[in-house]
Parts: sequence; C-alpha cells; structure tokens
Amino acid sequence: MKLFWIGVGMFFLANPVVGVCDYLPDFIGCLLIMYAVRDGAYIIEKLESARRWFMYGALLGIVRTLVSFADIESQHTLPLTLAFVFAVLEMVVYIPAFHELFSGFDYAAMRLGGSKVLSMGKRMGYYTDESGKRQYGEIQDDTTGRLARFSQVFLGIRAVMSVIPELPALELAESENLGEVGAFQFSSIGTLIKLVTVTVALIPGIIFLVRHIRFLHRIKKTGDFVPAVKRELSERFGDLTEIHTCSYMKLLSFVTGVAVVLYMGFYDYQINIVPRYVCACVLAFATILLFAFSKRKIVNLLPIIPTFAAIPLSIKTYALQKDHYELYRIQMMNLFESGNETYYDRNINAIDEEYLIMARWESLEAVVLGAAIVLFLFLYLRLSLSHLKTFRSVSDRYRDEIARSLKIRGGVMLGGAVLSAAYFTAYRYILPYFDSASIVGVGVNILSTVLFIVFATQANKYVYGNLHGA
Repeated sequence: MKLFWIGVGMFFLANPVVGVCDYLPDFIGCLLIMYAVRDGAYIIEKLESARRWFMYGALLGIVRTLVSFADIESQHTLPLTLAFVFAVLEMVVYIPAFHELFSGFDYAAMRLGGSKVLSMGKRMGYYTDESGKRQYGEIQDDTTGRLARFSQVFLGIRAVMSVIPELPALELAESENLGEVGAFQFSSIGTLIKLVTVTVALIPGIIFLVRHIRFLHRIKKTGDFVPAVKRELSERFGDLTEIHTCSYMKLLSFVTGVAVVLYMGFYDYQINIVPRYVCACVLAFATILLFAFSKRKIVNLLPIIPTFAAIPLSIKTYALQKDHYELYRIQMMNLFESGNETYYDRNINAIDEEYLIMARWESLEAVVLGAAIVLFLFLYLRLSLSHLKTFRSVSDRYRDEIARSLKIRGGVMLGGAVLSAAYFTAYRYILPYFDSASIVGVGVNILSTVLFIVFATQANKYVYGNLHGA
C-alpha cells in the first residue's frame, strides 16, 4: 500500500462541490486511492471491495466533470435536478467505499500485525458483550471506525450542501410566468448562497483532510503495518511485476475506452455536447500512460502529435457549430413570434456556404483525431503482445496461441476504430440526406467501443488466469 497517494486522494475528496461543478475532481482522488491500495487488495478482500466502490466513484466523478463542461446553467431547474441526482449517487457509492476501506485496514492489522497503529487506547463506556448483555466498562477506542463514520458524515454533508446553491432556480422558474424577472436579484442571491456553501463546507473538508493525514502519518511512522502487507504479498505471489503490469494495462484500457466513447461527441442540434477537445485531452493522458508503461519508448508518444493538432481544430469546429445553431435558433424564434404558420422551416442541415465551411472543419477534426485513436490502438496492441513475451506465468505451450488470438482480436478492434473514424469524417456530408445519421453514428461508435473492450479484456485475462488458477 502507498500511504502518500491515499493522502493525496483524500485531498481531492475533501473539497466542496457546488451544484454539478467539482473544482478538484473527485475521480482523480478515487483513482489515486485505487492505485494506493492495489497491492493490499490482492490479499485483503475488504480492500478489493473498496477498490470496486472507488471505481464507481471515479466513473461518477468523470460524468460530473463532463456535465460541468456542458452549458446547462440556462436550463432553469436542470442543474438542480442533476445536482440532486449526483448527491444521492455519491452517498450510495462513498458510504460503503469508506466503510470497506477502513474495514480493510482493520483486517490487515489483525491478520498481518500492526494493530497498535489503529487504536488510541481505551475509554469507559457501554458495550454489548458476547452474550448480548449491555455492559459498562473499558472499550478500545477504534481509530478506523471513528474515521470511517466521520468520513461518511462529511461526505453526506458535502452532498447536501452541493444542492443548496441551485435552489434559487426553483423560485426563478416559478416567477417566469408572473411577468418580468429581476435577474440581477436572483443572480446575487445565487452568488451569495454559493459563497456561503463553499465557506461552510470548506471547514469540515479541512478537518477531514487533517484527520486522515494524521492517521496515515501514524501508520507510516510505526513502520510495521505496510511492510507486513508487502511480506504477505511476496510470500503469496512472489514477483508482483506481472500483476502490476496487468493492472497498468487495465487502467490504460479504461482511459482509452473513455476517449473512444467521447469521440462521437453526443450531438444535440448538430452541436457536440462534449467537444472533441475533451476527447483529445483524455487521449493525450492515455498516450502519456502508454509511454510510461512501455518503459518510456519514444515511439509510443507518436499519438501525441495528431492529438495536440486536433485540439485547436476542435475548438474552431465547436465555435462554428454553435454559430450555426444560433442562426437556426434566431430564425425559429422569429417564426414563432410572427405566427406565420405558412413560413417553411429552414433545414438546419441545408447545404450552403456556411454549412460547407463547418463541414470541412468538422471532417478535418474527425480525421485527425480518428487517426490519433487508430495509431494509439495499434501501439496498445503492440505493447500487449510485447508484455506477453515477458510473462513467466504464461507457459510456452499457450503463449503462441494467446498471441494469435490477440492479433485477431486486435485486428478487428482496429477495423472498428477505422470504421468509426471514417464515418465521423463523412458525417456532416451524410446528414443532409440521411435523417437517422446521428443514430447510426452512435451505433458505429458503440460497436468500436465494444470491440475495444473485448480486446482489452482478453489482453489482460491470461495473467489473472495463470496466477489465480482460473
């Protein structure tokens, strides 16, 4: 276990959340905690369960971050609804996550030694003995139990406080039918509530962080807790390099899968709800991971070139899409206000000079970013095959068979990525003639993602299968 990274992960979870905005993204903290307890999770079931819960927290945090990029502030009560949904889901995820995390610490102390780290002495109080009778006497002051309860209470308060700043939207929405709304007044109230929320939630966040850092410092200072876990790992598995390599590749496949899904943009009135520069940033992060996991082979940094080239293209394309829809929206508002029902609706996808300019930029963006994805997946396949050659847990008898299977699945995966890139390059030119082009695009991207998941699962399966006898 890596106590330092647990502390850094707690830092990202200690910040206040305002509506759908999480200024220090929780998913980073969840990923760091998952990484920190990875070794212990191989031998302690509670820590493995905690890792799963924090994985769900990471997924939830990624969704929250993506939603915060979308322009939803003008959608009246939609931010309030989303803030409430996120608050409930975070409670469902983080309460068991922290319970399992500290239960794992307890089990490790009991099973492997270092129990003195987790207790602060004894105190007097009531407790239930083995016969079920209520007794008064000395009780061990359990540090982990108190920290788990405190963490759950803090995260509950944080979830409730995240909803409060969006409540003025209810009054604003109700007032819209009563005449002119004093927007300045409502915005001032909203700003004040957000300021108070951040201030009130920040104090428990600081306490949360300090208490956990002190606890982790005590564990590190004693010097018997973490070494006991490492000794048990060494006795049970021997060399952990192969397991760690497999974990790295799974993390890489997860990050890349997110990039592939974001590539389709999720169009709304032909505007990318998620701009592709978000996909490009995720892919750049995945490329850095690929470079690190391949012992810094410079060739694995090649996808960075088209990825960075796609970012300014994506910014330009997103601006053109918004301008195109804004013109359409103005025309529709004029039609509505005039009441002229005989005025024909202008097709938003009518081919004119403005549309062609947008189509060219969007196609260039799609082909550059698509090329980056295809190149990255090729290097990912290459790295998976090279790792296979170094795994001693894979016998020579099965090595060639597994390599052949990976090559076939990898070829299909690359074919799916090429299909997706080709489709979205031609998407804007297909759309005026094919009303269901958006739905087909979603289907193409989902197919590409599924093919990638099948390959990534197979590419990592044999390590666990050999080491655990599956």
